[in-house]
Amino acid sequence: MPEGKCRLCGVLGKLTYEHVPPKVTFNKETRFKIIGFMEYIKEKHPLDKIFKAKIEQGGIGYYSLCQSCNNFLGTTYVPAYQRYSNSFIDCAKKKDFNAFELTIHDFTALKVLKQIISMFFSLNDEIFSENNRDLAEFVLDPSSQDLSNRYRVFNYINTEGQLRNIPLMASGSLTTGNLYWEQS
Repeated sequence: MPEGKCRLCGVLGKLTYEHVPPKVTFNKETRFKIIGFMEYIKEKHPLDKIFKAKIEQGGIGYYSLCQSCNNFLGTTYVPAYQRYSNSFIDCAKKKDFNAFELTIHDFTALKVLKQIISMFFSLNDEIFSENNRDLAEFVLDPSSQDLSNRYRVFNYINTEGQLRNIPLMASGSLTTGNLYWEQS
């Protein structure tokens, strides 16, 4: 196991492999290719191109958490997130739909939210962790309901094979036509 600083608690030590999303939410046998972001973005039609890269297996994830934090998430938040995410499976399988109805049993929104936020810590680098310690404390305290107003979380359904995470953020103005890129 590699060593580094745990993205949640900040302790230096051995890092475990954190599946993002959790392994029990259909991320156990995921096959994927790792392609350089700049190589991808420079393509005129990147969704149509077949990139050459080694096929990785075993689910997408990152060496980002210490064993203690990984276990904490797995027992405290992942079961609620699993029930939540699995509720979307039938909807995601549909090719064409304008509306759908969804029923989630035993929904614990706070636990789901904290699991989602924890994944952002694994996806991002140490700078994200250092700049968002209040967010890490929110996740690490199961009883905390104090999420700062500076954070907003959105949800969308994504079918298999689509882009899931990109280390780039863009914002722009439809009025001026200005576009701003930020690479993490």
